Amino acid sequence: MAYEAENNMSAAWPPAFLPSLHDPGINPESASRAELPRTVLKHLNPLGHEIKLWSASAAHLVSRLNRDRLPPELSTFLRTWIPSRVPEMPTAPFTVLLGESTHGWQIVTSSLPWLNDPAWTALLRLPALRSAWMSDLRASHLQHLLQLLPPAWVMDTTPIPPGAVIPGLEIASWPELIRLRGTGRDFQIGPTALSDPHTENHWHTTLTQALETKPSLCIEHFSSTSWILTRYHQRDPDLYLAEAWISTAHQVQQALNVVKLTRCEIKKS
Repeated sequence: MAYEAENNMSAAWPPAFLPSLHDPGINPESASRAELPRTVLKHLNPLGHEIKLWSASAAHLVSRLNRDRLPPELSTFLRTWIPSRVPEMPTAPFTVLLGESTHGWQIVTSSLPWLNDPAWTALLRLPALRSAWMSDLRASHLQHLLQLLPPAWVMDTTPIPPGAVIPGLEIASWPELIRLRGTGRDFQIGPTALSDPHTENHWHTTLTQALETKPSLCIEHFSSTSWILTRYHQRDPDLYLAEAWISTAHQVQQALNVVKLTRCEIKKS
């Protein structure tokens, strides 16, 4: 399940950051330097370590699935939705692009291919898998990842129990997503965008086609006003934030106050 919409979305990303997302060894050209607020660094410093833990946990989940170590009903569900690309533990430097919106900072894309597959984000948010993720991730790490990742859902057509709703959407079935038209929320299903300016027929057609063509994913997008490109390096046994660049109105500045944390300091963050 490749992220088909990525090429369309990249038009909004700072052009100076694009080469670094394809090759993490490239430094963006920056006109000046600036300091990142401590509130932002609090999010960025542990992120590389958390992505590493997440990749290991996802690989563990795939292994359990392949060895039939999961409940039969969950295994059947996952065989439909789990991506074919198994996350690999990052060993070389990698970059992550975050965007700031009214909802705070969120991961937009990365040089890690698996991290750009929204299926992993949707599975990380799946209530049925929470105990599986919690077996490998501390609650604080899981919560922080969920805070920084955009909302994403697997469009499962299995009826949900009476009175229940899809978390984050508060609808009882996927055809009801059309009710969110006119609320200011923007969604992406495959390569197709769903937002207020689109007609009701466009929403209906997109939803119908997606539900007839499995597997489909729904991702919610937020418009970003500022951007941060981060680069993480490996220092056994952990990853640390090595560099960061800020882009506002297409003016790029390199962050002055990126701190290379020790393993103990990362665990305390």
